[in-house]
Amino acid sequence: MARHSLQRFEGIGLKPPAPVHLRMTRGPEGRRFTWIRRGRIGADAWEGEIPLGEQREAYEIRIQDAGGLRYEVRTEAAVFDLSDAMADGLALSAPWSFGVAQLSDLAGRGEESRLILSI
Repeated sequence: MARHSLQRFEGIGLKPPAPVHLRMTRGPEGRRFTWIRRGRIGADAWEGEIPLGEQREAYEIRIQDAGGLRYEVRTEAAVFDLSDAMADGLALSAPWSFGVAQLSDLAGRGEESRLILSI
């Protein structure tokens, strides 16, 4: 006899989608990560910046390696300098990953974009 269940996921459509175009660049100050936010409301425009769609712009960054979560911080800008984490004592072993998710005051943490790095 086949069994099934009906499940409801409340608020999943309210969570911010994962940021896109997550990139790491190297400069004189070290490694810098940038991304572009996505939105749920009025975000179909191909030119210019899309409406925020949230109370505020906020992101959660997670840096992990084989040992697990090594660093977590929140920021209000779509840019993060790894030197900030290194100044806080972050030490990584390869491979490691950089993840970023947009935050919503209403629905919490959105989907995450992640880069896996071997450097």
